[in-house]
This record gives sequence, structure tokens and C-alpha cells, in this order.
Amino acid sequence: MASTATEPIYERRQFGWTMIGAMLVIIGITAALGGIKANGEASPLTGVVLFVLVLLALFSSMTVRVTESDLVWWMGSMRGLGKTIPIEQIASADAIRTNVWNGWGIHLTPHGWLWNVSGFNAVEIQLKDGSRYAVGTAEPKALVAAIKRARKKAR
Repeated sequence: MASTATEPIYERRQFGWTMIGAMLVIIGITAALGGIKANGEASPLTGVVLFVLVLLALFSSMTVRVTESDLVWWMGSMRGLGKTIPIEQIASADAIRTNVWNGWGIHLTPHGWLWNVSGFNAVEIQLKDGSRYAVGTAEPKALVAAIKRARKKAR
């Protein structure tokens, strides 16, 4: 998923504080119900705690990077859960607002595949093949401007 250009034109990491808070509440409730025992024994609820911890690691943040050659985004601290799109495949990029029904996470919406960890600001990416993605960001105007700069350099 590495970009061929070394210096990013744009890079921001956004934290999903609502998701982090909700997952910590779930862990706390599960622990209070016996999901974590002081004597080290595993409870049936221990699996719930471990599952939520994995979700927390994967979906607590999202990084978006634009280079001269690629638009790249990924969830969490590792790039294993993400997407890379070559700049020359992008037909357009427009700031949009999602809504509570679109939610957060990774799933199909009317804007295409949504990748979002927080808030309702996003950038809809339309590819030349007609595919669409909605990439959540706290800075939609800055992300659109960076994509446009990269597209101009790619021409």
C-alpha cells in the first residue's frame, strides 16, 4: 500500500472518539459482569472483551494521505485495513456531508463505500470507472484541494 511519492501533499489522522468511548463502555460493562476475573480465569465474557479490544485497535482512527501519485487511507495504526487509489484514476473529488443513517465504519452507502471513524464530513471520490468512495475527514475542503493539486501534477 506504499505510495511511490515520498512526501505527502496532505496527511491527517482522525480519531473516532465516539467509537472509542462506546467501546470502552462496552469493555467496562462486560468486565463488571464478570468478563475479566481477578484470579486470571477466563469467563465466557472474556471473548467479548477481546473482540471489542480488536475492534478498538482497528477502528479507533483513520489516516488519509495524498501524494503526487496516490490517495491512500487506512484504519487503525497499521495499513492492513485500507485502500490505495492512483491519482490518475480519480475523476472527481467533492466535499459531502453524511448523516447518522450512514454511520461510521466501512460499509456501502448511497455515496459508495464509506470509510469513516468520526463525524459527518467526508469527501466523495468518483473514479473514472464509475466506482465511488466516501472518505471521512475533519477537513473536507483541505482534502479536496490536495487531491486537485495531485491531479494537476499528474497531468
